[in-house]
Amino acid sequence: KNDISMPDVIEIPAGTTTELDLNGKTITSTEASAIGQNRPIVNYGTLVIKGNGTIDTTDANGYGAIRNYGTLTIENGTFKGNGLGGGSAVDNQAGGTTTINGGTYYASAAVMNREGGTMIINGGDFEGVTNANEQYSTNQMFSYAIRNYGDMTINDGTVHGSMNGGVACDKGTITINGGYFKVEKPELNQSFYVLLTNKSTASKIIVNGGTFEQTNGTDRLLGGFSGMPSWDATADLEANGFTVTGGIFILNGEIVEIS
Repeated sequence: KNDISMPDVIEIPAGTTTELDLNGKTITSTEASAIGQNRPIVNYGTLVIKGNGTIDTTDANGYGAIRNYGTLTIENGTFKGNGLGGGSAVDNQAGGTTTINGGTYYASAAVMNREGGTMIINGGDFEGVTNANEQYSTNQMFSYAIRNYGDMTINDGTVHGSMNGGVACDKGTITINGGYFKVEKPELNQSFYVLLTNKSTASKIIVNGGTFEQTNGTDRLLGGFSGMPSWDATADLEANGFTVTGGIFILNGEIVEIS
């Protein structure tokens, strides 16, 4: 019934089915010791999130709101990542750890879908933030709003922030049917693309609809990467894992054709 500020991680066990109704309230994470592992919710089972509340890690040393290994459906709500760890809002990934100064850091995303995980996003607001410290950029701890290593479908929602990239498909497949995706210029000028695939893992992004906007003054909408630096994927979409059948693409205020 009330907002919750919590130091612990809630794990949804495998083999269970859970519905989380946020009921318009806010969950914030206060844990500052388990940097990178600190996402308030880790799902191994079947989880549905609804209720238009907020899961926010922007004031903690974690990486974002949710890490998913099971089956996760997000109906609505607001999910915020954290710049201290290069945070992304939703993270669907396996592996992907980096050690910095003796600490283990999970690859960043406000919501992350890990390998073997299935995530369906039907709505919501997903905010990624800029890396707040140069060491994270130096160690390639880049920030995104959504990061995927499994199977993901985005039917609607808003993805935005002054982040390194909007939606990263490090592995697996993302199908985008709708939504609004915007990347603004971050304070460290590390902004890359609105959507990114990874050629080395043959990851794929299928765009059937949605609006995709980049406003940082560069020619960056769809990108590819195998490690960093990234590159423009629009020169050869198919080779870089993109299939584009629809959508509106806006670059520095002008609509551009992507095909």
